[in-house]
Amino acid sequence: MWRWFAIAAALYAGGHPGLDAWRPAAFERSLREFHRDVNRLGNEAMLTATGLEQTRALQRFSSLGAQLQAMLLRH
Repeated sequence: MWRWFAIAAALYAGGHPGLDAWRPAAFERSLREFHRDVNRLGNEAMLTATGLEQTRALQRFSSLGAQLQAMLLRH
């Protein structure tokens, strides 16, 4: 498993725009696209996680609001 992680990390690093001068021309497009795709996947994962956290917060607040309303109606 660590071997695959190391290979993926090396490929990702090889696609970094700062390595344009040292990257072989044969790998230019594929490494650049892999780097871009990994970045896009990471950004989408962060947006999804943020959306899930916002949904959880809204659910918590709505349940707290219902509890507060029930308490106020009792007294």
